Amino acid sequence: MKKKQTYFQCWLEIVKLVRYQDKWLSDETIFRAIKAQFPSLEALGFNRGIMNKAISSYEGSVLDDFTASNQTGRFRRQAYGIDIYGNPKRHIWGYFVTTP
Repeated sequence: MKKKQTYFQCWLEIVKLVRYQDKWLSDETIFRAIKAQFPSLEALGFNRGIMNKAISSYEGSVLDDFTASNQTGRFRRQAYGIDIYGNPKRHIWGYFVTTP
């Protein structure tokens, strides 16, 4: 299995958990949750940027669709600013997951 596909599968496992659903979460929050759940990913060079690329590669335009045609219940938006963890200004991806 390729690294990006592995990272995407980890993201899918995390967003299945009820505590991560029905609210907007920053990419940093999701990244930290994945690292906590799957600590062995650090050996593969897992980081937030690669995680966002993996999500874009496998579900990209579907997540940006806020119409009824998006039957996945997963959405994303991008903003520019300082994230809640105090990182410098950067592009921040926000993810929202709900039951379809």
